[in-house]
Amino acid sequence: MCASGDVERVFSAHANTMPIDTVIHAAAMASVPESMAAPDKCFAVNLDGTKALARAAHAAGVARFVFSSTSAVYDSDADAPYSEDSRVRPLSPYAESKYAAERYLAEIADASFAVGVLRYFNVAGADARARCGDCKRAATTLIKTALEVAIGKRAELEIYGTDYPTPDGTAVRDYIHVSDVAAAHGCALDFLQRQIESGEGGFHLFNLGIGKGFSVMDVVETVEEVLRRRLPKTIRPRRAGDPPRLFAAADKAKAQLGWKPAWPDLSAMIAHAWAWEQTLRRQSARR
Repeated sequence: MCASGDVERVFSAHANTMPIDTVIHAAAMASVPESMAAPDKCFAVNLDGTKALARAAHAAGVARFVFSSTSAVYDSDADAPYSEDSRVRPLSPYAESKYAAERYLAEIADASFAVGVLRYFNVAGADARARCGDCKRAATTLIKTALEVAIGKRAELEIYGTDYPTPDGTAVRDYIHVSDVAAAHGCALDFLQRQIESGEGGFHLFNLGIGKGFSVMDVVETVEEVLRRRLPKTIRPRRAGDPPRLFAAADKAKAQLGWKPAWPDLSAMIAHAWAWEQTLRRQSARR
């Protein structure tokens, strides 16, 4: 995490040549298990880092600020799907830090500093042409880890919890293609620009999801269908901080941002992610 002074110097360096007018803040410590193990580090990165960046951006005259947040802030005991007005009850330091950062951004947003907060549900897939994708070495997301089992990077797929209050006992999530998330950011920037031009600016919150929940076993079975193979699996106890179900009501993003998922099919997300894993394997073999 950069110190506040370092961030301020970045804005100052561009002030006289090409002033920065837009910030997309997607950097974060995003693993729930990691946040449970190191909560202080999580808050330092996700909350203190966001504060430092937002303060510097506001002081430098940045007009548009888009913040990547998470659906993990919602109260898992509330009825799904979750809208932006649904109850909030973070269950992990990761979710708590993200929600605290949201509240800070709501406080400093004003007529000339428009803030758009995008609450991601589970991001999946990769570029449809396999030009880029998830490169994390210690992945914790379900589809990524399942594909690493298929490609031989992991011995087995660990499934955490089969006793949730869901139809098949495994946790339910809304999966959204990473390319749709990227497109939503462009739509959000256009929306914030209109707010600035109208003199309104302000704070705006949007869910990014497809509005449908898939259980862990739904995802695993779809991976096996796409790859036409069975994966070795091991059942583990629930992980602390994992809610039973999270899926979105994304009507607000569709109505106000003019955004609509282009890749809502789970099989397509998995196929694109699989193509990317094979690209990574070829790149590794050439090294």
